[in-house]
Amino acid sequence: MTNYEVMMMLIVDFDEKEGDVIFNTGSLFDRLIIEIDSLCKSENYDYDVKLSDDGLFLQISIAVFLENFEGILEIIRNTTEFEITESAREIFTWSRELLSTEDIIRIESPEEELNSRLVESGWNVEQRNLSEFQMRNLIQTTRRDNAAIFSVPGAGKTVESLAYSTVVGGHDIRLIIVCPRNAYISWEEELKNSLNIPDNQIIRATGSDDELREKLISKKQDFKAVLLNYNRLHYRYRFFSEYIRWLRKKGEVVITIFDESHHLKGGKAFTSAVKRISPFASHRVLLSGTPMPKESKDLVHQFRSLLPYMMDEINEHNVESITRDRFVRTTKDDLNLNKVNIKYVDIKMDELQSDLYRIITNFYAGERATKGKINSLAKLGRMRKILVYLTMHVSNPILKRELLAEIFEDSNPEIYEKLVLLQSNLNDYGPKIRYACQRARELVSEGKKVLIWSTFVDNVEFIAAELDDLGALYIRGDVPTEEFNAENYFKNPNKIWSEEEELTREERIHEFKKNDECMVLVANPAAAGEGISLHDVCHHAIYVDRYFDARAFMQSMDRIHRYGKDDMGNIICQKHDTTIEILRCLDSIDMIIDANLQRKMTAMYDWLNDKTLSPQLNIFIPDITEKDIAQVFSN
Repeated sequence: MTNYEVMMMLIVDFDEKEGDVIFNTGSLFDRLIIEIDSLCKSENYDYDVKLSDDGLFLQISIAVFLENFEGILEIIRNTTEFEITESAREIFTWSRELLSTEDIIRIESPEEELNSRLVESGWNVEQRNLSEFQMRNLIQTTRRDNAAIFSVPGAGKTVESLAYSTVVGGHDIRLIIVCPRNAYISWEEELKNSLNIPDNQIIRATGSDDELREKLISKKQDFKAVLLNYNRLHYRYRFFSEYIRWLRKKGEVVITIFDESHHLKGGKAFTSAVKRISPFASHRVLLSGTPMPKESKDLVHQFRSLLPYMMDEINEHNVESITRDRFVRTTKDDLNLNKVNIKYVDIKMDELQSDLYRIITNFYAGERATKGKINSLAKLGRMRKILVYLTMHVSNPILKRELLAEIFEDSNPEIYEKLVLLQSNLNDYGPKIRYACQRARELVSEGKKVLIWSTFVDNVEFIAAELDDLGALYIRGDVPTEEFNAENYFKNPNKIWSEEEELTREERIHEFKKNDECMVLVANPAAAGEGISLHDVCHHAIYVDRYFDARAFMQSMDRIHRYGKDDMGNIICQKHDTTIEILRCLDSIDMIIDANLQRKMTAMYDWLNDKTLSPQLNIFIPDITEKDIAQVFSN
């Protein structure tokens, strides 16, 4: 008699709304449930494998089910009594078929045939005639049923993915596009320009599951393309899993496109959500300029999502070898753009700023400044542990003024008084912001638009306020993103905007690009470093500060240096030189950050096999090393 013969009947079910497989014996912490739980939990997250509080049933996501399919089957086969519901039986059959999918590579289709298939499917050849490198990539990607396009930013990955989807899916495809919110407008434009899809057949997915169900399933209107961001997918994966299955049952060809796919590895929740919906699609596409920003493990979840029939095969030990020939890439050399002119501007800190920097980074200087007061020394010690505080102080001494004032209020009245006298105005913002504002005015006087970057959200608003007379606008995380119609926006050009009618992110970008009185855009990379293109109007950027995230830095640089043509058909970044000024305070953490980024930028991907990689392209993002930290405090 096996261990399982004394157990109660195992019931296996599939929850249509949750998209999860359910195992239930009705017995408290049954050994069978515990064994399946142990099998599935080894590499997965709590919300993918959930054991009920009472231990009566186990719930696992479809991705985990696929990853452990054979092991689960083996456990069930050793169970004398079990029942599989009809919905679960369908999922078992579907899973077996999916995992048996042959990973075929078709022979190359000639360019003429691909162009013909595009035209037959409604592709707008006049507006979106594929470039030489886009056609080269299309010939390769269409050999497979799923595509990974890892070209550099600005290479036209959006157009390329739509061309691929059209060729493999035909005319009547349904697109689920997951991308950063900043990219919504670009996708909407390309859907219209490439495939002539009208506005009323494109929808931004907002609302609850029930509201989405009403919009997308209950109503008779068919949407050709649905746009959503990774955060919304995390909260609404149940609905989108249901929606894709519903479309497939209707016989639709569903293609999921994951733009900036490196995002899905950055958070467990995003990873789980993508892997929950991708298996149900007909075809899948990954798009990223930086697919492996830290280590090979970053590729695992991306390619498990791209190739769900290999969910149980791909791991961090084999992912590089398995995936080496499964992507296409356009390099900066392919784009034939002018090289970026990077200028380092080294600046001395203000006297008080420099003195405080030394006090923060040098224990003995700190001890002298606080006159040995234990409380003040302890607060200073806590501040030293947070490197970003040091970066903020070097960027703009106003940012951490209150924290420093609190440290010295009782221990050093002289320093405290100097801190209190600092005001929130340009003179006290520090030399980097003063330089950035002065330089922006010089460039604007020459008729040039300027993009100013800062990691810190307060800086972004401060600088925009200082340059308000130049029409400066800012973008940071709290600037709302919502529906935007450029035609309606400019119907009343003399309208005065009140605080209640705050410009959205899209409106600010449009204003910067189209309004000759808006000459400066100030942004932080976290909010605007991806998904927007400014190269058609702006060719000069100033970095007030940077941090140790090289991917964010590289992505943000490519907002103004990317592929694109003007109305005359000329490549914009061949006609105009791109200049980037990077501000560094001498003898400060800025120099350590720069060395850290330079190190990462030389650790280029052998995996990408891109011999022309330059410092603007894909890089590793290792953690901040002990050596980096030691250098900060070595003075």
